[in-house]
Amino acid sequence: VYHSQPSLLPLYRGYGAISYQFLMGVKISGITVYEENNIIDGGDIIFQEKVNINYGDTPYNFIDKCSKILSQFIYKLKNGASFNKKPQDNNKAFYIARTRNKQKIIDFNSSAVSVYNFITAYAYPFNGSYFYYDGIKCKAHLSSIEKWQGNYGKAGEIIDVSDYGIEVACGEGSVIIKEYSSVEDFNFIKEKIINN
Repeated sequence: VYHSQPSLLPLYRGYGAISYQFLMGVKISGITVYEENNIIDGGDIIFQEKVNINYGDTPYNFIDKCSKILSQFIYKLKNGASFNKKPQDNNKAFYIARTRNKQKIIDFNSSAVSVYNFITAYAYPFNGSYFYYDGIKCKAHLSSIEKWQGNYGKAGEIIDVSDYGIEVACGEGSVIIKEYSSVEDFNFIKEKIINN
């Protein structure tokens, strides 16, 4: 039995491999096909290929890239191709714990890069990260870095609301939250800003 893992095993074993790699800003990941054994994600590697994670990529884009490579592997396998298996180096292995919803709250005290990575890590097909504004829980699904460095207000302060999204100050720099859980969140925040 073969399994696949969206990482370059033995790195990033476990359930949360995709989100964790985006969270950590990993630029070169990959897809690994391995044999089943009694170690979770620890079987001999049958096939492995690198996949770049570029700025602007999301978990959905990454999964799509991996799926295309995996489909090519399956096609070759079905047509009689042989692959040399190799054991994993367990000294380099580590596991990623599953993230719970209460851990997905955005910390705007972090740098704009860290906040961007955090929001992207839980973007579609995952269910998003979140923040609270005036006691209302607002989900964020997509963002971009607006200002990479510098101070533009208190961390978490909304700097601007436009058709592009909600610009929020971070510990350093700022991000624009571009997709939300609902239009109501955006309109609620926009109305509060205008009235203040």
